[in-house]
Amino acid sequence: MNRRISQIFLMLAVVGVLIVFSPDAQAADMPGLIGGQFGSDDFTDLEHMADLDSLEYSWAQDDGFGTGWSALWEGSIVAAGSGEITFTAEADQSLEILISGKQVVSANQGSASGSVSMTKGKAYPIEVRYVKEGSGYDCSMKVQWSWSGQSAASIGGASLTHTAEQMQKWDEKAQTAEAENEEDDDDGDDDDEDDDGGPVVAFKYQPTGLQITIGGKPFASYFTGSKKIPRPYFAHVMTPSGVQVTRNHWPVEGKDSMDHDTFHPGIWLTFAGINGNDYWRLKRKTEHEMYIGKPVSGEGKGSFTVSNFYLDSKDSTGNRIAHEICKYTILVRENYYLLIYDSTISSDEHDLKFGDDQEYGLGIRVQTQIEEKYDGQILNAEGIKGAEKCYGKASNWADYSGVMDDTLIGMTIMPDPKNIRKSWYHTRNYGLIAANLFGSEKVAGLGRNDIKVKKGEKFHLGFGIAIYSGPKGSTIDRDAMYKDYLKVISE
Repeated sequence: MNRRISQIFLMLAVVGVLIVFSPDAQAADMPGLIGGQFGSDDFTDLEHMADLDSLEYSWAQDDGFGTGWSALWEGSIVAAGSGEITFTAEADQSLEILISGKQVVSANQGSASGSVSMTKGKAYPIEVRYVKEGSGYDCSMKVQWSWSGQSAASIGGASLTHTAEQMQKWDEKAQTAEAENEEDDDDGDDDDEDDDGGPVVAFKYQPTGLQITIGGKPFASYFTGSKKIPRPYFAHVMTPSGVQVTRNHWPVEGKDSMDHDTFHPGIWLTFAGINGNDYWRLKRKTEHEMYIGKPVSGEGKGSFTVSNFYLDSKDSTGNRIAHEICKYTILVRENYYLLIYDSTISSDEHDLKFGDDQEYGLGIRVQTQIEEKYDGQILNAEGIKGAEKCYGKASNWADYSGVMDDTLIGMTIMPDPKNIRKSWYHTRNYGLIAANLFGSEKVAGLGRNDIKVKKGEKFHLGFGIAIYSGPKGSTIDRDAMYKDYLKVISE
């Protein structure tokens, strides 16, 4: 908390001294949980590190958090008993507790309880999330545990710990957020141009994610996921001319093709199988954990970074299979926008295996009016045209375009050459292209060749999407857009 920031920095200094003078020693766990306090109620705008030494806590105006904020703490909880341990919570705001990645307690302005099997003396990963909304400053939470032969008792002291690595992680996040805030303060809202120039790419937080504008006009909505579509995606994507290029979200009966309304919301990156868990078909949840730092607005360029978990359940109660850090960058060009995905997926718990299926990779779903079956066109870098002929082919890029409102609009998918291998394209006449580097057998018609990622390794995936428009009958230089993308990612 604010009144403990000096203690946290002192602890960081001590940890640093221990590392310097005891290079072969393993740092002992430190008391309490460690995390961050955010200046909003949706885990965005990280303000500083925060510790939590007990699961009974209250906040007041003197803490300086304001009236709307959120906080996330992590570490380990050491079981004080064996068997079914019951956690009972009281909170006047929103409180969620996850143990070993599974939701045990979820209380919203009231009481709640949940149980989990534990063994005395064993440490289990714990995550505590708290959201403060509404007016007023005072708020509190109280969590106790009980088990057979033990009545409800407070949780704190030696039962809650965190590692030096966790503290270092949150310190780095806090420093990054502080640097970005200082950069934003320096930029201000004036008309000074940066090196890129051009219209300002700006972001506004929404309950569902982010609203993104370019030059004050809508560009896209980023959704962190919902119960109906439990994975992140972009929708309502606009071209520079202001004509929407992605299918309406949601599709309009009598106007749009109604198929795959949840599978194909706009632009997305997902997988039909990570260790057997299907995220493309929405059988499992990709959980948005947080934004890492604030979105960075700028003239001609904007970006934001998210942290996601791939779970083995359709809700938040499951185990975390993989962790993803994904940075999205938006660049403004004269006749097109460049949306860049830079994703890193890993697991510190187990190996990962990506299977072989059509439904993998970076997907786009275009407006119904420019689907191939309504005179739209699919084209790849080799000049091959049509969904049937382009299906299963590897290429530097694949494009879907057509005319709408007397304007030529389209999107070009461009996989990063640094990906583990080239992408084959899943192309359909009903508005879909997916750049799929996993479907060796199901898409390319070759032998099965699953991609495997060892525990602790980082798996990189990168894609660019050029989103363009021009007068009807104009020529689009897709090779030039691809070269632009290559130059950007090489810098």
